[in-house]
Amino acid sequence: QYQDRDMEDKWLRLGGRYTVAIVAANDGYDIIYINGAQVNGSQWQTGLLKGHISKTIFDGHYDLEWIDSTFAPITQDAYAAFENGVLMTLNFPVYKSQIRLSKVLNL
Repeated sequence: QYQDRDMEDKWLRLGGRYTVAIVAANDGYDIIYINGAQVNGSQWQTGLLKGHISKTIFDGHYDLEWIDSTFAPITQDAYAAFENGVLMTLNFPVYKSQIRLSKVLNL
């Protein structure tokens, strides 16, 4: 689920405080939208593809394909990194932005 962000709205705007699921796929993991969209919130339905991460040669570092709040794909110069198995950082260096999502524990 959404943890925090580091971004300037002139480069990239936050589309919501997302909760997503990470599901194994053939060449990595799909990022599945659960809830939290604020921009185009009525169009985002649980189960839609929000992105995909693909393994790289670097441990804990993945190429990222992200679908923004307007359903436009960001497919270049984006990557995801995992920290301590509980934080996933989505990095968009061209846009000088990042979003962090934290693991949700079932209590």
